[in-house]
Amino acid sequence: MSYHAYCLHHLKMNLRDKLAGRNKVFRERMVFKFRKCAYAPTLSSFQENINVLINEGGIRVQKFLSDLPVEHWSNAYFKGQRYGEMCSNATESFNSQIRDARHLPVTEMIDMIRVQIMNQMSHRREVCKKWNTFICPDMDS
Repeated sequence: MSYHAYCLHHLKMNLRDKLAGRNKVFRERMVFKFRKCAYAPTLSSFQENINVLINEGGIRVQKFLSDLPVEHWSNAYFKGQRYGEMCSNATESFNSQIRDARHLPVTEMIDMIRVQIMNQMSHRREVCKKWNTFICPDMDS
């Protein structure tokens, strides 16, 4: 069975937009509190954080939350494994790379994606050959 998780980054931006008209400090505080709810590891810590968020955020925050099933965005309620990933950035990056292939028939699309991935792997292999360390230079320093 697969479970679907919402992207926390997009949810935070949506919450910020729902609070338009409020001052920036308030919006940032509500987004921070929402993030604490999302990352809460237990039901009790989630409940504590969500109560604070609702009490401080008022009706706009309540309305925003009422449209979001908690099992799709909260660690405490999510039934699947997120492996520490709360955002869909990697997926969005991949989707942007294969944008040109989307209009093709399925077999051609898969072949085009395969070739793109092979080219990317080949390029990375060539870059790695120049390294003088066991891990990438950025991580080695």
